[in-house]
Amino acid sequence: RGLLALELGDASKAETLLRSAHDPKAPDWRLHSGLGAALASRGKQQDAQAQFAKALALAPNNPSILNNLALSYALDGKAGEAEKLLRTAAATKPNPDKGKVQQNLALVLGLGGKYAEARSVAETALPAEKVTSNVTYLQKLAEARTTITPADTEDRRKAASAGLPPPTYQLGAQPGSGK
Repeated sequence: RGLLALELGDASKAETLLRSAHDPKAPDWRLHSGLGAALASRGKQQDAQAQFAKALALAPNNPSILNNLALSYALDGKAGEAEKLLRTAAATKPNPDKGKVQQNLALVLGLGGKYAEARSVAETALPAEKVTSNVTYLQKLAEARTTITPADTEDRRKAASAGLPPPTYQLGAQPGSGK
């Protein structure tokens, strides 16, 4: 039920259910990974990363876990670590989530200003018009970041981002969903 709550977007309920489902005598990587995803979506990156590490200990090199750990690192400001994990996840076989992993790698690369490489990686997973839209979005986002100072008001921040297209990136596949 915890994994279902997570899939339905109720991270708080998922966290509660997944914590109660944990059995130290029969550890399950899906529970740790799901709990990590719930914690990450609630902004608890340190706790999420600890759960993803436990999941990886039970299912080494699982591309879904690597993907979600990398996204947690990216949200925690650890872009270099995120990029390294996403490259590992993208190279892992078999990988039913390879397209999503590549999209997330393109996102991390683009956020790091590596637009040409982000475009190249994204082209393997998305249609050309979506690639162009995403890279343009990341470039405008970077541009908006450099023109807004902490002293700017909330109204200026909103105005600067109002013309940006919505992002199309998603959190990687949820554990056990096969998507």
